Amino acid sequence: MKKKRLLWAVLICLLCTGCAKSEALRNDWKTTPVIKWDSPAERWMLSENEEFSLKMKLSEFPETIFIWSDEQISAKKDAEEKLLIFGTPIFSAYFTDLNYDGYPEICADIGFGCGFCDEHIEVYDYYHDEKYVL
Repeated sequence: MKKKRLLWAVLICLLCTGCAKSEALRNDWKTTPVIKWDSPAERWMLSENEEFSLKMKLSEFPETIFIWSDEQISAKKDAEEKLLIFGTPIFSAYFTDLNYDGYPEICADIGFGCGFCDEHIEVYDYYHDEKYVL
């Protein structure tokens, strides 16, 4: 179900941002890798005092470390850390090149709220410093 929702979100993102050029629509999805930033199942069993954190480096951004914690995804370059995506919690995250500029965007399934919850997809284009909420 989440894969189907993510696929629809990606298609909507392409259409809404004007990136659905004819060459993009003809592109084979097998040539554009999707990197799943995996969240271990043990994450949900941590106590309140323990913090969840995953780090990833991508060859497209050699000086940047991407950090996924319980409530945010940030990018650390040199000594500066920049908040990219915020949510409580971030259920899943992926890197893929949605607009075919050669640099992957971060796609995340976000939850917000307590009681009445809002769940949506956020896409962050780190190279162009732009955020899309679907």
